[in-house]
Amino acid sequence: SRSVPTPTINLVLTSNAFENRFAQLDYGVRLNFRDARNEYRKRLLLKHDQYVSSTPTVQVNPDVMSFVRESMRRYMRTMGFNLDADIATDYMMIVDITEYNVSYISGIGWSGVVAMEIEVRDSDNQLVYPNTPISGRATVAANGSNYASASYAINRAYANALEDIDWDRIAYYLKRADSPAQEANKQVDGDGETALEHTVLNWEVTSRPAG
Repeated sequence: SRSVPTPTINLVLTSNAFENRFAQLDYGVRLNFRDARNEYRKRLLLKHDQYVSSTPTVQVNPDVMSFVRESMRRYMRTMGFNLDADIATDYMMIVDITEYNVSYISGIGWSGVVAMEIEVRDSDNQLVYPNTPISGRATVAANGSNYASASYAINRAYANALEDIDWDRIAYYLKRADSPAQEANKQVDGDGETALEHTVLNWEVTSRPAG
């Protein structure tokens, strides 16, 4: 008998980032990706209810962590974020992947879900953007053997997750404040990365007796 080829789910970035939206930021950002999925959820095809005792084996191209690392960096570069600019002043964006799965449910179709947790720390390792969960979901009505629809569902879910991230808020922390008062908690360390260090002071000196 002929062997049935192993189906493939292809991961691609389907969301178009807004070009140069954040091109004028003062600080760069470094990305740290971590796989926070438990062993059960490390399977891309999580459930397929046409199979009672087991879930079909699928190939994933590329693997989830490699894809997220490469695609999110590309997405952020398109928006104008300066990645890996200066290790002394770069902020750190930590991305924990908590869920990245697609399932087939009879009567509904293919359902994809992507979940992450994101936080941002400044160059002094101070938390500026607290740990925030983001998620994206997508459903495609199709039969259980249509793995092209499975690919579409998980890729749409990932695109929705990227759009769920508050990029404006993240960019806010990468922009130097207009005045020192807006950086009340920022420590001056001589690296030139605070508003105070970029403030021009004009001094008028008088003496007695005059002259």
